[in-house]
Amino acid sequence: MSVHMMHVADNHAALSRCKVSLETCDSASVHVHVDVFMNDIWASYHHDTRAAHRQMRLDVPRIVLLVDGVVVVSPPPIPMHMLPLCTQAVMGLAVQVLHEYHMVGERSIRTPLFIHFFNHYRSFVAYKGLRTLPDDNDVRISVGNDGDDYVCIHFERERGIRHESDTHGECAWNV
Repeated sequence: MSVHMMHVADNHAALSRCKVSLETCDSASVHVHVDVFMNDIWASYHHDTRAAHRQMRLDVPRIVLLVDGVVVVSPPPIPMHMLPLCTQAVMGLAVQVLHEYHMVGERSIRTPLFIHFFNHYRSFVAYKGLRTLPDDNDVRISVGNDGDDYVCIHFERERGIRHESDTHGECAWNV
């Protein structure tokens, strides 16, 4: 049986209470209001577009960036308000939500961060495979918005790597 839990965060106070453990569930989602998400990611750069642009130039060689299905190999002309989404900071809230119960690190075989923009930058999805410790599970984290009011942060333990000691109880949400 697969267990999935979901929570919605409309403000920073609600977001600060979102913590998820993947020890007892297969997947979880946190839906964050797009304004809260974008404010948080821009705060990583102190709301400075030059800092976000510098970081994008550093991160582009380390990520797989697609725009409307086309792989981009050099920094493209990105709408200014979307710059932080082209950096590894796009995963910041996802790691923060997991961090209460798990340390998060790279897998032994590193996987790139994939960032895909659709509809002329009106929607996006970013995803990366990471490992949670101490339980040593591989997890796929995706962050995306299809143009509506919420960014979905989704966590999923990958099949085939589940430990026999795992249970199928409810997810441990502290909300």
